[in-house]
Amino acid sequence: MRYKICNRKKIVCFLVLALAVFQTLLAQTDFSVEKSVRYLASEELEGRAAGTVGDSLAADYIAQTFASFGLKPLFEDYFQHFRLTSRDTVATRNVIAVREGTDSILKNRYIVICAHFDHLGQKKNGLYLGANDNASGTAALLNLARLFAQTPTSKTLIFAAFGAEEKGLVGASYFVNNLPFPVKNIDAVFNFDMVGRLAYDKFSVKGMETSKMLEEFIKTEARNSGLTIKPSDNKFFSGSDHYAFYLKKIPFLCFNTGSDAANYHKPSDVAENIDFKGIETISEIAFRVIKNLANTNLKPDFKVVKEAEYKIPKIDWYKFGFFINMLDLDAEELKIMYVHKNGQLAGLQKGDILLKINGKEIASLEDFVEALINKSPKTNQITVKRKQEIITVKVKK
Repeated sequence: MRYKICNRKKIVCFLVLALAVFQTLLAQTDFSVEKSVRYLASEELEGRAAGTVGDSLAADYIAQTFASFGLKPLFEDYFQHFRLTSRDTVATRNVIAVREGTDSILKNRYIVICAHFDHLGQKKNGLYLGANDNASGTAALLNLARLFAQTPTSKTLIFAAFGAEEKGLVGASYFVNNLPFPVKNIDAVFNFDMVGRLAYDKFSVKGMETSKMLEEFIKTEARNSGLTIKPSDNKFFSGSDHYAFYLKKIPFLCFNTGSDAANYHKPSDVAENIDFKGIETISEIAFRVIKNLANTNLKPDFKVVKEAEYKIPKIDWYKFGFFINMLDLDAEELKIMYVHKNGQLAGLQKGDILLKINGKEIASLEDFVEALINKSPKTNQITVKRKQEIITVKVKK
């Protein structure tokens, strides 16, 4: 009789274990990059601006997805709460999961895989859903979490979805300054920011200059995959979450498929424009690079990148005859704050609202900077709104 009870207990334990494994596998097979992007960039989440309901829903979704893969939280739970400033009432959170390394010594070395999940939210001229920026990078992060949940590595992997990147890398900075282990134990960071527009089998990897080892790893995997790494300049070098780690002398690679100038920080950045297969391709290449690094006892070298090593475009700041307030990052209108002499001759005034340059809509600071960098004719057409009147003037350089 005792023998039968013992067997019955074993059968029950086996069935419970089998059910848990089945549920985990079911959750993993239910996940897809496309579903993830479409949910994160849905109108339900209202653009995921830091501290909003949509931002909170996104964080909950990411935590639930980590849990479905069987990943453990790094802290007491998956969330790391913070405020935008020490005196700010706006609160949000990072979502952090961990896959502990299998080697008794190397498990105390860490590789951070990250992406920011916030975006701009609701503005006067529309809803900024942020499909490429950065639902795409978040989907790549989750896809890597899924792959590594099934693939043990010697070193410990941390999967970090950072909040409030659009507010100045706040979440990443808070994380790197509030670690439960020494920051020197982080070997490298892999960041995914705007990876939803893979075109002509080319993608950009920023940060290769920070480590010769990482550069060799990524170039080898790109070559094996038949993809080309596009040249990278200093644009966005300090404009994404990896920079918080770079300041701590941690080498990084930031994956990106281009600036997506037509949709960047615009309401047109929607899921319908995303190359879902391209996100999978990028994450699969990164998976192989990370796996190689996570199974070697070698620690990547770190190199400080001098600004002179980048190609910095020469900018004629006053070629359009005016300047706008570059400090107001959240401005819903681009107001002219200073009028140069050539702008004054053309009839521009302080307080005019910039609408177009040479017939092209200028809806963001990024649009304006891009227009400054690009070549333009000797005489430029500037369209502004003055009170209720639309005015177009010709400004000579």
